This record gives sequence, structure tokens and C-alpha cells, in this order.
Amino acid sequence: MTTAWLDDDWSKGILLGIKPDPTSGYRATVWFEYTRRIFNEIREGSLIAIRNFSDRRRNPNGSPAEDRNAGYEEYSILQIDQVYPWHYAIQGGGEQGYPGFTVASAESARRDWLDMDIQNRDDVSRVKCEAIPIRLAFRLDAQDDQLPEPFFDRSMPMPGFEARLLSSEMVRAVLNRDIDEAQAFELGRHVVQYDVPIMVERHKLARLHFGIFGYTGSGKSNLVSSLVDRLLASGRQPAGRGEQAFKVVLIDLMDEYTGLLIDHLISHDYSRLIVCGRRTLPERVLTACEEVGRGSENAAQLALEAAEDWSRRLILPSELKEHSGRYVERLMSLILRQKIVFYEPRRLQGQDFTLGVDNLRNNIGTAAFGRGSEDRERLNSLLDEIDNLLGTARDADGDERRQILNQIISRLNDVDQDLTTGTGRKAVKSFIREIEEQMRSREPLPGSVTTEPYNIVNLLNFQPSHPGASYLPSLNVVIGEDEGHIITFVSQLIENCFENRRTRSILYPTVSFIFDEADVFIAQDNRQSAGNLVAQATMLARRGRKFGLGIGIATQRVVYLDTSIMAQPHTYFVSKLPRKSDRERIADAFAISDETLKQTFGFTVGQWLVTSHDATGLKGVPFPVQLPNANDRIRRWLGVERDQNTT
Repeated sequence: MTTAWLDDDWSKGILLGIKPDPTSGYRATVWFEYTRRIFNEIREGSLIAIRNFSDRRRNPNGSPAEDRNAGYEEYSILQIDQVYPWHYAIQGGGEQGYPGFTVASAESARRDWLDMDIQNRDDVSRVKCEAIPIRLAFRLDAQDDQLPEPFFDRSMPMPGFEARLLSSEMVRAVLNRDIDEAQAFELGRHVVQYDVPIMVERHKLARLHFGIFGYTGSGKSNLVSSLVDRLLASGRQPAGRGEQAFKVVLIDLMDEYTGLLIDHLISHDYSRLIVCGRRTLPERVLTACEEVGRGSENAAQLALEAAEDWSRRLILPSELKEHSGRYVERLMSLILRQKIVFYEPRRLQGQDFTLGVDNLRNNIGTAAFGRGSEDRERLNSLLDEIDNLLGTARDADGDERRQILNQIISRLNDVDQDLTTGTGRKAVKSFIREIEEQMRSREPLPGSVTTEPYNIVNLLNFQPSHPGASYLPSLNVVIGEDEGHIITFVSQLIENCFENRRTRSILYPTVSFIFDEADVFIAQDNRQSAGNLVAQATMLARRGRKFGLGIGIATQRVVYLDTSIMAQPHTYFVSKLPRKSDRERIADAFAISDETLKQTFGFTVGQWLVTSHDATGLKGVPFPVQLPNANDRIRRWLGVERDQNTT
């Protein structure tokens, strides 16, 4: 027989009272008789049912569906968000009493905590709980083999009535209510009842935006990796099922995700690692990519050497660091399959060699070393020397050119102390700055390894042209020398992608732009600055969903985020946020009480408070979820577990 709640006596509590609450509507105080068993069974996130004041059935619009019935029974569902043990001997008198009595009482309570393991034998100890409504209720009028159907709760629970812990089957029905399983994936498991899977609908998560907020060590990167994995698990989709096709663009400031998403970078034909700035990766990687593009005979050997160098510098979580050697083959595959593409703004590459000695000759003055003939001869000799070195540098490139230009700078610094005029010293300093600017320019990258934003837009917005064609999943991870390089590329990518979809009326596939370290790119105090992505992120957040473009934001400093963007995500993942200012921003944006957020202080890595208006079965109420460890997925993909099992 399927039941809505547990029938055991130990699972029954009592509602002592309710009080108004500005965020949840009301808060309820519930007591259970203390036993060590029930204290471990009841946790933050447990669901309970309590009979409410309703006296008749109602239609979905709230109008009465029948005459009132004094015997009518309906049960409100509440979620416990605070749990703590209480013993009268300690908390009853507190610390006000005589010290000897207080200590003796505490020692007596200590015995009670242990002795009352499965049965409470007195009236002095309780498990005190605070609970909030989830705005769902049910009736016990279903068939014996069916669970009651939850519906919108328009009433309030009655103080003095029993509080019953819901069964796992009922918890599953509540938390996954009205989920379209064909469009959903398993996010994780309920923190309290681990046999209850939590389902999330892909398209509502990605198209209606999401935010991930947690402090260092909470597992943000791990969660992002898991979400990307689940979005792309939808796989190849035929032309008529574009709503089930997904692509991801991950803006990765710290280059954390090459290792955490290596499986998807390799597995999907159109996945790319987009490198903004040639100095982002070890120099050997660029060299190997260039040689692969040229079809050189030694390309494979260069790719292997580059991958070995890269693997030693790869940023990995501690669980994967010991397996960095297993990445060599995979990184080599990225190079050989030309999945690594480089982007540099035109102002940084291919700049003409414009240096000439004339600027220095015209500005230094004829009396730079003095007014005598020997002084003039010394000046002309210096200028001729610089002119010859510049001619040599013009014909050189790369490191050789930089060495010559550094030689010129060193020569000018040597003579600076001998200059007798302010005009001469100013001219030398100005010319040194010109040389340094020239050194910052870079040789053009070969076309075989470069990309432009419009190339990636074409991949993201590709539309199957005939019935047999398909939408293909892909992951584009964007890394860079610094945030400036990344911003230059991503700003053009988002603008071009949006405009291309708008003008062509493209709705699918869904593309989720995920910003890691979002407070760097979309900080509220950078709105007027050219060095940010606030305008592009705002466009995605407000208008992107109409064209299948979503935004994901991940950060530990919520308070720095642009407020207009912060208000747009429909799904939030929240873990430990020790700073009150960050919790207040979350509370204001999603109407979550600080009492509810405080339960995250007890979370372990991988536990998250999830709130969604659309993507989950439970709407608008935070509940705790245990997420899978993404590192386990990578270990399996690397073959680590397989090898361990065979040794």
C-alpha cells in the first residue's frame, strides 16, 4: 500500500503555533519527541503534512467546488528549515540558575541524549523545528495504491494537530510535480531522503537563466561541470526537435574547465577551446597547433611534447591532480583534431614595424651631449648605431626582434645620464616608450589556428537544412590571457549571435552562455566602462530567451553583480555565503528568508539549496539537493576506476 506519510509513532510531531513571515507567508513551530533516531531522520529539507483549516474542495481558481463539509480533511505541506535538540534541564532554566545545579542538569541531559535512542521516556526533551509552507496541499481520498495528488494550498495548518513526516514516494511526487520527464534530467538527490531523485527540465533551466552562488570550496566549478554535462547529454537531435538541442559557451576566466570538461571538448565534433591571446597556454601548444595546421611531418611529436607540458600546468581539483598524466593523450587529441583555436584583436597582431630613428633625431636636439664638435659627433654616432639596429630588427621577428629592441633600450638607458638637456632626456624616454609599444605588437597568427567571433556564431546558430540533418551538441570554452582579451571576444560573440538569430528568426538550438567569476564581467559598478560585458549580459538576460539564448552566472560575491541582471535568473543554486551582504542580495532577489539561507552553513561540498520558478517540480520554494561529484565522471572517462578494478 502506498502512503503519503510514515506510519511509525516516532515520526509524529505536533504543530505548536504559526507566526507571520514576510518572505514565506508564515513560519510554523513543530515539536517532535526526542529520540536519537528521529533527530537523525529529521533534517533541514524534510517535508511534513499537517491538517489545515479548509472545509471544502475548491476549483483551481479558488472558487468552492462543493458545499462546506465539517468532516472535510485537507493537509498542508510544509518544509522544515531549522532543526535543533532541546532539553528542559539545560535550555529551560538556561544559565541563570545555581552553577552546581546547572552543571548537574547538563550531565543528566547528556545521559538522556544517549539513553533515549529509539524511545522517549520522559517529557523534558524535544526536537524543535521551524518550518515554512511550500503552498501545496493534498487530500486522503485517492485509491489505496495511489498517492494523493498535490494541489495549490489556499489554507493554513491548524495548531495542535499532528505533523507527519512524508514518505519518500510522496516527497518524490511533490518535488517532481508536473515535470516533463522527456525534457528533464536528474540533477541530484534529496539531501534528506536520498532515494528521491530531483528532476530539472533542461530547456527551462537554460532558456530562463540560472545563477550559482557559493563561497570558495562550496563546489561551484563542480556544479557547473555537472550542469554542462547534463545539458549536453540531450545529444544529437533531428531537425524537428530543436527544442531538445543544446549548446554551451562557458566563459572561463581562471581556465578551470579544460580539465573538468575535457570529455565534452573531445566527444563533440564542434566543441572548441577558444584561446583569447597566444600567451594563455604554454608556447609549445601554439607551435604544435601551427605545425598541425601546416601538415608538418613532425606535428604528432610536437603535439605530444606540447600536451605533456600543458598537462603539468593544467588547473585541476585535488581529486584529479594525481591523474594529470592521463590528460596527456586527451590534450594531444585536442591539438591534433584542431579543436584549439586562437583569437587576438587585430590591434595586437600583425602591427607594421613603424619604428625609425627620425623621431629621435628630430626631437633630441643637436646639443643633447653638449655644444662641442666631439659632442655632436658622439650624438650622430649614437643615432647611426640606433638606425642600424632598427634596420636589423625590421628584418627579424619573434624573440630575435625582441632581443634587438631590448638592446636598443639598454643602449639608450646607458647614455641617458650623459645627456645635458631636458629636451634630450625627454626625447629618449619618449623613444623608449615607442620601442616598448612596438614590442607589445605580435606577428600575425596563421589562419589555420585562428578564429573570429562570427565563425563561432555560425556553429552556434547552425540550422539543419534537410529532414535527415541534425542539431549537434557542442561546448565552447573561452579562456584568455586576462579578462580584457576575453571581454573583447565574448562581447562580439554575444552581439553577433543575438543579431543573427533576431534577423533570421532562429529559436533553436538553445545556447547557454555561462559566466564563471561573473562578478568580474558583469559587476554593477562597471556599467559605464568599456571593460565589461554588462550590456551584452543584460541583452541576454532580458531578450535572449525569445531567441533561445540563456545566461548562467556563477560567483561567490553576489553583492558585486549588476542588479538588473541579478533579477533575471529563474533558477538559483545557493550554498555557503558567509558574508551577510551576499545573503541579503539573494534574499531580496528571490524572497528567501535569512533563516532559510542559514541552513547552508551546515552544507558539505556538493550540497545546494535549489530554488526555481519553472525548472523544478516545486516552484518558488528552496529545497536542499545533493549533487553528484563531477570529478567521478571525469575519472571514469579517464579510465581511472577501470584500471583500479583490474589491479
